[in-house]
Amino acid sequence: MRYRLFSLFVFQFLTLTLSSAHAANFESTVSMDYRFASSGISAVTQQVTLTNLQSKIYAPSYQLKFSGELPKNFSASDTGGPLKTTTVSEGSDTYLITIEFPTPLVGKDQTRVFTIRYEGQPAVKKGQIWEINLPRISHDFRLIVPSSFGDPAYISPPPSSSIRESVDNVYLFSPSVADSVGISAAFGNFQVFDFRLSYPLTNTRSEPILTEIALPPDTAYQKVFYDSLNPAPQNVLADADGNWLAQYLLTAGQELKVTASGQVHLLAEPGAVSDPPTDLSVYTQPSDYWIVSDDRIADLVKKHRTPRDIYDYVVKLLDYDYSEIGPAASRRTSSAILDDPSKSRCQDFTDLFITLAHAAGIPARELNGYAYTTDSRLRPLSLQQDILHAWPEYWDSQSGAWISVDPTWENTTGGLDYFSKFDFNHFAFTIHGVDASYPVAAGLYDTGSSSRDVEITLSKFREYLPPSLSISWTPPFQILPLPIFFSDLRISNPSGQSVNHPRLLLKPENLNISPVPPSDLGVMPPFSSQTYPLSLFSSYIPDISPKSLLVSAGSAGVTYNIPARLLLGWYVAFIIFTAVSLIFVALIAYRTWSLFLQRRRRQNPLRRQSQKP
Repeated sequence: MRYRLFSLFVFQFLTLTLSSAHAANFESTVSMDYRFASSGISAVTQQVTLTNLQSKIYAPSYQLKFSGELPKNFSASDTGGPLKTTTVSEGSDTYLITIEFPTPLVGKDQTRVFTIRYEGQPAVKKGQIWEINLPRISHDFRLIVPSSFGDPAYISPPPSSSIRESVDNVYLFSPSVADSVGISAAFGNFQVFDFRLSYPLTNTRSEPILTEIALPPDTAYQKVFYDSLNPAPQNVLADADGNWLAQYLLTAGQELKVTASGQVHLLAEPGAVSDPPTDLSVYTQPSDYWIVSDDRIADLVKKHRTPRDIYDYVVKLLDYDYSEIGPAASRRTSSAILDDPSKSRCQDFTDLFITLAHAAGIPARELNGYAYTTDSRLRPLSLQQDILHAWPEYWDSQSGAWISVDPTWENTTGGLDYFSKFDFNHFAFTIHGVDASYPVAAGLYDTGSSSRDVEITLSKFREYLPPSLSISWTPPFQILPLPIFFSDLRISNPSGQSVNHPRLLLKPENLNISPVPPSDLGVMPPFSSQTYPLSLFSSYIPDISPKSLLVSAGSAGVTYNIPARLLLGWYVAFIIFTAVSLIFVALIAYRTWSLFLQRRRRQNPLRRQSQKP
């Protein structure tokens, strides 16, 4: 009896198994290499070993079925040379390939070994990153990547083991790992984007106002470098969530367009948090959109109490509604989302995750910004105006970091894991934690205009010089002849990068300072400054010793000499006061002595009279 061995090969899921009807008659062992060249092209090699388990059955051929796309450069061979292959189309996207054996595999326990080769899914280079996405694979295989790709930023699910071979890095996967989900990997240290953001501002009032815009800040997942911010702001402040707020004074009726440009480096894994929160309780508080008092929320958190449980529930419950994309869509409360989970967009996935996290006592907050996507159906963007994206993050006390997740994209991509690994595509513009909706992200300031205010492009890495602080002060001015005078010390960051927790050191010489500024300046955003009033006190007693103040902040340092003329008035006043005091004391002493002598002269005549006979 002869059997035509049939292997179902579905290209999207990459399975290679014998049909169940033949599994009892033949044993199949497959080893597979998925090798990538430095150009990104992949070569797949499968070595198949067939063992005949029956004495009366033989196999003259082997068949594979491809669905979705026919692989390029398909070939098969054994020790005797190339094997004949034929391809038959069974539909618009289904192909059947038959491998003919020159001699049938006859006899129990007889084996046949042959090799299949074809071109697989290519690696895609996006900026500084190589990305690899492979379908499910139901047997052992090796992922072979050239070392020129760089270190792995993430591999999900993680391989069983890894080794280094010559100029390649080899990652081994077992069937239990590779068959559960597709393989997603990225290689490189960070992704680079250039950005140009516009902020149209208008003061409709009849009096001046101080307004502010949110500049994309540094986070655990991104480092931002500004080339320019035009016009220059009055100051840039960091709020409790880590947002950078640039302040502008607008006159009555003034219109102003602010433009910020630069480069951002995105990470797939969170780095160190430069300014960790001191009070996490503010990130579990309810808001107008995160309504934890809903009885349904209380019931849900009884079953879903961990970030992973909450994330999986949100992914499964909500259905993405592509008709909700656009300016007409309004933000819903968590209660409204539960009322109708079928009409959800990224904001709804984010808000429901945060609400459930807060109800479970897990600190969580929202991020708005840009997310790079090449397929808006798989990875949609659905905020208003310039089509931004929203995703949540939760605080992980074990790692001491905010962990970003994206339940929207896991839902729309059919299960790619955006919980245990992130990607290089999310660029945060604003962070909403203390306040659920403020500040406003770039791209959402001018909702009535069709012009694009957000321009983001993949870019090449540019080297930036380390930032340096600037130190200045208001020269002391003395009016009253006193040994104390006043000044303002100003520490500025004129660079386009943040400076995290620079140390401020003051070394006065022959001076006392009050109040003493903090030694830790916290996070200083780009183009920001901090001003500290100083009271400088000299000795009450005049001296001619030099007086100076050494100020260092970060890598910057400067020494200010205190001119003697500032104390000249006090010295003169002190000398005059001392002289007057001495004269006064001398007069008092003279008067006292005079009175004493007069009293004594009056006493002496009486004494002489008493001595007469």
